[in-house]
Amino acid sequence: MRLFFFLFMITLLVSCEESCQGLIQNFEKNALSKKCLTGSIEEGMVIPGRDLGDFKQISAGYYHTCGIRPSGKLYCWGQGSGGKLGTGNTKNSLIPVEVVSGQGLGNNVKSVSAGDFHTCAIRIDGKVFCWGYGFYGNLGNGSTNLMSSTPVAVQTGEGLGDKVKSITTGYGHSCAIREDGKVFCWGKGEHGKLGTGTTTDSATPVAVLTGEGLGDKVIQISGTRDTNCALRYDGKVFCWGYGYYGNLGNGTNSSSSTPVAVSNGQGLGENVIKINAKGTNCAIRNDGKAFCWGIGQRGQLGNNTTGFFNTSPVAVLNGEGLGERVLDIASAEHTCAVRGDGKLFCWGASDTGQTGYGTTTDSKTPMEVSFGDGLSDSVKSISTGFSHSCAIREDGKAFCWGKGADGRLGNGSDQNQLEPSILNL
Repeated sequence: MRLFFFLFMITLLVSCEESCQGLIQNFEKNALSKKCLTGSIEEGMVIPGRDLGDFKQISAGYYHTCGIRPSGKLYCWGQGSGGKLGTGNTKNSLIPVEVVSGQGLGNNVKSVSAGDFHTCAIRIDGKVFCWGYGFYGNLGNGSTNLMSSTPVAVQTGEGLGDKVKSITTGYGHSCAIREDGKVFCWGKGEHGKLGTGTTTDSATPVAVLTGEGLGDKVIQISGTRDTNCALRYDGKVFCWGYGYYGNLGNGTNSSSSTPVAVSNGQGLGENVIKINAKGTNCAIRNDGKAFCWGIGQRGQLGNNTTGFFNTSPVAVLNGEGLGERVLDIASAEHTCAVRGDGKLFCWGASDTGQTGYGTTTDSKTPMEVSFGDGLSDSVKSISTGFSHSCAIREDGKAFCWGKGADGRLGNGSDQNQLEPSILNL
């Protein structure tokens, strides 16, 4: 039996290597081809028995953090108020603790999103579960109960169903993409962030309207406290919700209860391959060039200014070497990006060390992140909370830095860290 498993794994590795050759040859054209060079685990893959301290995804929330191990087990750490760690209680945790199954989440999780006060995750079969504070209906189970400290099943509502491929959480609301590309949101409707043309709350999923052309072929969604952005299959970006700080990227500072198209700005165009929306919103063009829009008073737009906000996309500058081969990007009051070769850069607010370059001085352009406990130049993904950051190295080892209050860094301490600190497992 062991010999059979060994031969199977060798065959699988060869097959994966062959399938990546075309992408590797086109590395110059597509920054995402770097994934093939890292040997990273694809989202949704569950590898039984392989934990070894590794993570395949991390989501940094406002006060807490969650991560998925290669086996599919889900862990959370940091502030536990409202039950958002999913452990059956409201206690804080300085180290990762396993999320309980609740109404059926189980140990086969493919994606997680840590929000401001609640958490949602997708089971390997596409079923969605949420937990934490739920007074706006943001748990999606038809209730506006104060909280749930264990995962509850999200109802189908207007058609979400049990085949979901992506999830995002914000302040009192959640949004998800159905397998066929249709978007649904639920929870707090303030500022129109549910995308339904109204500001009405909903305790079950409601379908997002097409607005200026979002349609039903969405491949990625990302949300913040009061704004959501979505990436259409053809590379066009749309946003909706709160727009006062230019969050919607359409050249105005008006809110919208339906999706509006993000403008070209300084050259974003309609060939976007990745987005991140957390107040300061960012996107990566298909050639690897990064753009940001929205709040910028701490330098988080990366364009060497501290203007209060920008209503359309601006190009992120090179700084200490970010360049135009960006693989991944995440933003809040600070922004971090992974270069195509695995080097990590951050900029913006640094008062708690969340930029990871060893000081508490803000930066208006990208700065190289220190190695700290061993982060190195082999980063494959990045996630940012309001005042902390977490990254996964190519080998699956996870690091966090910045504000340590409540244990959100997962290193056994509640102290701030100015450089990457390895998770305590």
